[in-house]
Amino acid sequence: MTLRARAASPPPQSLYLHIPFCVQKCFYCAFNSYAGRDEVETTRYVTALTRHLEEVGRELRTPIETIYVGGGTPTYLSADQLDRLFEQIRKYVPLAPRVEWTVEANPGTLDAEKIRGFHRHGVTRVSMGVQTMDEKRLTTLGRRHLVEDVVSSVKMLREAKLDNFNLDLIYGLPKQSLSDWTHDIDRLLDLDPPHISLYALQIEEGTKFHQEHSRGDLETPDEDLVLEMYRVARDKLELGNLHLYEISNFSKPGHESLHNWNYWLNRSYVGLGAGAWGYQDGYRYRRETNPRKYSDSVLSGETTLVENDWIDPRSRQFETILAGLRTIRGVDLVILNSICEVPLGTAVRDLIGDWITRKHAVMVEDRLILTESGRWVLDGLLSELLEIWTEQEAPA
Repeated sequence: MTLRARAASPPPQSLYLHIPFCVQKCFYCAFNSYAGRDEVETTRYVTALTRHLEEVGRELRTPIETIYVGGGTPTYLSADQLDRLFEQIRKYVPLAPRVEWTVEANPGTLDAEKIRGFHRHGVTRVSMGVQTMDEKRLTTLGRRHLVEDVVSSVKMLREAKLDNFNLDLIYGLPKQSLSDWTHDIDRLLDLDPPHISLYALQIEEGTKFHQEHSRGDLETPDEDLVLEMYRVARDKLELGNLHLYEISNFSKPGHESLHNWNYWLNRSYVGLGAGAWGYQDGYRYRRETNPRKYSDSVLSGETTLVENDWIDPRSRQFETILAGLRTIRGVDLVILNSICEVPLGTAVRDLIGDWITRKHAVMVEDRLILTESGRWVLDGLLSELLEIWTEQEAPA
């Protein structure tokens, strides 16, 4: 790594830990996760992850401001295993005084003992995969929890004064109507969550849904209906004091995910665990995806990296724009030029001017921010940007 790369990339502010285990692989899931692994394997994995934390923690020179423990399902681990992992985080990682610490969970895998452990170690936020509040559709998705598990999990969090939590929902599900989706939103709003994330169903290669879709056996809503589902949900959430701050994320004031903001600002972060991505010193890297191989590598002192790619300044500039346009803050073009050390090309500036003329974007001081109409056609705008960027990259 060059001194120039290090100078252009500030120290990591965030830490991501991947727990690749879950009760059952959901039919839509393409994440790096493995179902039904026994306690011997999960314990060995926790041992390897804590060892890795110790090694990496020695190299961290500035406090970590956000931690995100994702999966998989981190709460698939036992209370003792989580306790051990969290102890090592506190022991080896320099933490900011008001660190945001998020743990992902699935309804039905939370219990009072695990929540007490969250409190003991300083977990401040829980992100729960609800996906739908329809009992039959949960089965269609391959989920193992019930609607009553969602309600009881939220109740446990509130009783434990862990009031900062997120609930995920997926829309555009097989055979889902607009009234079905409205019912999901209303049931979730009844729980009065401080944060909700909405994701359109993606048919990902390697999933059961992809197999069914390839055979023509999966009936999903058309594109116009999926867009209408998003519009209806956005309006309902705004009325419930949950405000859009990123294209898929809504929160009450003060409950935005700081960890996700770090990603959207394209800042550096440490990634540990099987299949975890990280971004440091101008390099984006990925760890070994297989949890057994990952554990073997850590415990034998070998590298866990399987990818480690230099992100050149122009690519970093492009990625920062893509991420920033998804947010209500937009992209500060002056800061963008300084951190990426390359100016915006004339063709890109012309395109931005065209977006403003078409009322898809506005400039607020130095910030490029999409309007509401721009957010509706975000994918198209990003395609236009990519086309220009690709032409600039093409050899003369």
